[in-house]
Amino acid sequence: MFQERYCKPNHATPKKIERGAMQQMSTKMQLQIEWRRAKVMELLSKGESNQSEIARILQVDKSIICRDRSQTASCQKIVIVIS
Repeated sequence: MFQERYCKPNHATPKKIERGAMQQMSTKMQLQIEWRRAKVMELLSKGESNQSEIARILQVDKSIICRDRSQTASCQKIVIVIS
């Protein structure tokens, strides 16, 4: 005799990511962003002004380069005002 078996739905709550793991992931992402922004500044200082080319070199979307440039520019203004 054929007997159908059904899997009970798993209503268990998803595991929460520990706070330390989230902070570690956040720190890693922040370091990646800082590294990328430093590379953008390096390429700009070497005369590379084409955002599409910088995006291609760093293998990211052009919008990220645009955001990095505006973020870096606003940070520079803060440094200049404070100095």
